[in-house]
Amino acid sequence: MNAQKKLVPLLFILCFFNSAWGWIDTFENTFKKAEQGHANAQYSLGVMYSEGSQTPQNYKQAVYWFTKAAEQGYAKAQYCLGVMYINGYGITQYLAKAIYWYTKAAEQNYVFAQYELGWMYACGLGVSQNFKQTIYWLTKAAEQGYDLAQYELGCMYHKGMGVKPDFRLAYVWESLAAEQGLAAAILNRHIIAKKLSHQELLEAKALAAEISYKINISTKKQK
Repeated sequence: MNAQKKLVPLLFILCFFNSAWGWIDTFENTFKKAEQGHANAQYSLGVMYSEGSQTPQNYKQAVYWFTKAAEQGYAKAQYCLGVMYINGYGITQYLAKAIYWYTKAAEQNYVFAQYELGWMYACGLGVSQNFKQTIYWLTKAAEQGYDLAQYELGCMYHKGMGVKPDFRLAYVWESLAAEQGLAAAILNRHIIAKKLSHQELLEAKALAAEISYKINISTKKQK
């Protein structure tokens, strides 16, 4: 994992959030519900202020409303608040606070928080570098089918970072990411395959198929 990885681009994240709403209420209605204490409305209001959607862009207000929702345990808001802290949007940059809120969201199985938490441990951002924690959180995200987490996890097993080198598991995770079309994973899968015996390759392919099946079943249940 690259220790020089750039901080999370906020607009990319929020574009995803918008597409995940399924509906877009008016600013007035959202504000009213937020003031009444509805966490989902507080989160949505934070997004509106962040994007300048139906209201002038105001990162400080975004932080305010993300905090309101995050304190009620709303995972997406906790993650967004972490993003604001790590980038210093509307608030002083504070990496330890980003870790705190990412962890809150990750513990609720929020996949993007799990992935970001993993690379923060890998890079030692706001926390002591800890590759075992990186493995832990990347595995959580990878088991939910997140291709970037699967790719990074494969790299960790390939290079022996936080774990003993395991080419079989490296192939498994790179293969799962490759099946989703991630170019870097396709290349890594090809490289790692050459390091496995015929029998090891067959076992790795079988394990990858088993994990893929479990991920698909879990995804269907969540829907």
